[in-house]
Amino acid sequence: MIKRSGSSVWLECRPVIPRVRDVFESTTMKYFVYILRSTKDSSFYIGYTKDLNRRLAEHNECRSRYTALKAPWELYYYEEYEDKGDALRREIFLKKQRNRSFYERLKNNDKTVW
Repeated sequence: MIKRSGSSVWLECRPVIPRVRDVFESTTMKYFVYILRSTKDSSFYIGYTKDLNRRLAEHNECRSRYTALKAPWELYYYEEYEDKGDALRREIFLKKQRNRSFYERLKNNDKTVW
């Protein structure tokens, strides 16, 4: 609500009470395993996160020391998981592959790589 007092104007903030449905939906955590591709040298980076947009922005703002030298990055592939343990296991599996053709087949939804 905007309030005016003489020549002063200020914004009065009131707390927003979330609906029950909003609270329930926000408690279901999603985890993402992602593959980034450097537009600089076409190398790959694999990671996991709860917030894919934020994490991609951090990589492109060079806030990750490991990926800073190869920025900018593009999102190449991602998978969504309900369980953090499943996401971590998948991240480790993908990192062990270290194979460009594997990642390309994965992106193209080739079922032989699962």
